[in-house]
Amino acid sequence: METSEKEQAAIQKQIYQLNERIQTLEAQVKDNQLQKGHKTLNGAKIAITDDNGKIESNLNSYMHMFVHVMHISQKLYGQKKDVAEQFCQAVKHATRHQAILQLVNEEKIKDEVSLGNDNIINYISFPVRGPTLLYGYLRVKLAQEQASTPSIPLDISHLFAQFCGWLLYALDLSLCLYASLSNLDSTTPALVKTLTKRELEVLYLMNKGYNHKQIATHLQIAPKTVVKHKQHIYNQLEVHNEREALGKAQQLGLLSFIFPVRGTSNISTSI
Repeated sequence: METSEKEQAAIQKQIYQLNERIQTLEAQVKDNQLQKGHKTLNGAKIAITDDNGKIESNLNSYMHMFVHVMHISQKLYGQKKDVAEQFCQAVKHATRHQAILQLVNEEKIKDEVSLGNDNIINYISFPVRGPTLLYGYLRVKLAQEQASTPSIPLDISHLFAQFCGWLLYALDLSLCLYASLSNLDSTTPALVKTLTKRELEVLYLMNKGYNHKQIATHLQIAPKTVVKHKQHIYNQLEVHNEREALGKAQQLGLLSFIFPVRGTSNISTSI
């Protein structure tokens, strides 16, 4: 697929605008001020509960979270391998193992998550989203002293999850642009015909690892219909199997580049 100069310019403009938005958010985090016994962060108030400078120290740590993942994401721009894994490791490191980022493409999101010292603990989840795509969830460890309170304050956890979503979206765009410029050649076929909404839904579920029966159940259609949809997808993408289809779909921007391509041998048999 040949990407036109106009399309490339549009992607570059999106990346530029997104970087500006992220830098603005980072500035808001750094510039939060002490006002009448509260810290303000992006319009949200966080009550100060002690007089020993503990909150001030914690806020410095929270600001470091944003700076650290921003720094790592900048290093990841242009990389093609292990982007999601490295970003998730950056989140874990930035939060000092108080939270992990779990992507929705993983075979199974456990009801309980292991954080630090391999102990199984409870957590609170915060959605990590791009403009239209749910990338996953920020799982924040609960504070030991208060069973229903996250170890990272609620407002900061929400903001950090949103921040991670924007960064993942920026990485997605950069990978899309990289593919359009360097991963395609003159032998690449012309732009495929537009897939139907139902076929895109089937393709998305294929990428999540759903088998025929699971796709049929999820979409409330017959398994034979799923087979027909998949065959039409293969024909449109000019491929012969599921692995090739998922790889081609990523090249064409039909699936997120953040998520690794899954093979049929790794498809989960249960949801």
